Amino acid sequence: MIRGDAARHGIVDEATLFRMATEGRLRPEDMVWNKAQGDGWRRAGSIPNLCPKLAEPEKPERAAEEPLGPLEVSKRHRTSFPILLAVGVALISTASWLSQKLYMHEIRPSPRLARLFGIETPETDMSGLDIHAQLAELYLEREDLEKAQAMIAVLANDERTAEAAIRYRRRLAAVQQAVARREELRARLPVAARHLDEGRIEEADKIIALLPDTDEWRSEAESLRKRSESLKQERQRKRRFVELLEKGSIHAGNAATAMAVYRETDSLDELHAALKHALRRRNVLPARLCLNVAHVYRELQQPARVESVLEFFVARADSVGPEADFIEAARLFRHIGKTEKAKHVLNDYLDRNEEKVAARIELAALLCEADDRRSALNHLRVAVRHGDDPARKQALADPRFAPMRDTWSFRRLTRPD
Repeated sequence: MIRGDAARHGIVDEATLFRMATEGRLRPEDMVWNKAQGDGWRRAGSIPNLCPKLAEPEKPERAAEEPLGPLEVSKRHRTSFPILLAVGVALISTASWLSQKLYMHEIRPSPRLARLFGIETPETDMSGLDIHAQLAELYLEREDLEKAQAMIAVLANDERTAEAAIRYRRRLAAVQQAVARREELRARLPVAARHLDEGRIEEADKIIALLPDTDEWRSEAESLRKRSESLKQERQRKRRFVELLEKGSIHAGNAATAMAVYRETDSLDELHAALKHALRRRNVLPARLCLNVAHVYRELQQPARVESVLEFFVARADSVGPEADFIEAARLFRHIGKTEKAKHVLNDYLDRNEEKVAARIELAALLCEADDRRSALNHLRVAVRHGDDPARKQALADPRFAPMRDTWSFRRLTRPD
């Protein structure tokens, strides 16, 4: 017989019972009974081979050797990694803070912890006041004045360490003076640099002399001293240039060398001021000064200023002045393309000094370059008459006479007697 939720069925034979179980009409929780099993009802699922329970599907286990994919790994560690990172940073910060406190004796470790970390603590063989003295010593060395002053105040409150507190106060005052002095010198460094930038070398040297010869100041003092020495050398070279200018020692050969300091320091405005000042001087060789200035302007490739200065020379030059000055002025005019003015300078000079051989040969050479051979021969003839063999040799050596060197008249004039 079968007893379901609401009714009984039966009596059925064993074959029918097995068919009902196969067709699904008999459930495992249904109660069955027959004479063979006694007086009690039994669940169909408890009878072997009648209505077995369906096995629950097993979850496939991941093979042990199969690695996790990158997405699964990132999901697994997405939460744990930031936590581990935060914990690590916290541990490192705590260890650093603890070591600093232990070193400064602001935390008193137990003797066992001190031995473990190798920390020499004053507590092992000092009283509490001795610890404050040790800390005052340490703070003074580190120039931590506020903490040092606090430790000294603790020492001063006890009669046993009052004398030590007096000594520490003296040291504290000395350290305070040293710190103030250093800060004062530190504030003066930009002032010294500004003095050097503006050319006030003496004022900068006074500040540099105050810097102590210690490792803290040696590099900065050495840098300022090098700048000062460089400026002094520059000033000396500029003074030397002015001396050469006033003595009339600047010419075409050394003009570039003499004025090199102005190019190196990019102070051409200062150079122009020096040249203008030289032109206003009237005591030492004023005409020669004009030629010196003209050479400098020629080196600067300023032909307009060269011409202006040469005209100033012509106006100030003495008619019986040195022959070399007039020849040099004519060559400067010729260099800037003012050949007519060069001829004019030599003609005016020779009108007053007919016997000057070098000036006449110079004028003849200019005329030869201008293709005025007749005038050139006339001046060369006068030069040979006054200068004889030296004049002939000078004419033969001058390359500017090359256009008429093969003419009969030039060969006759330059032929030795």
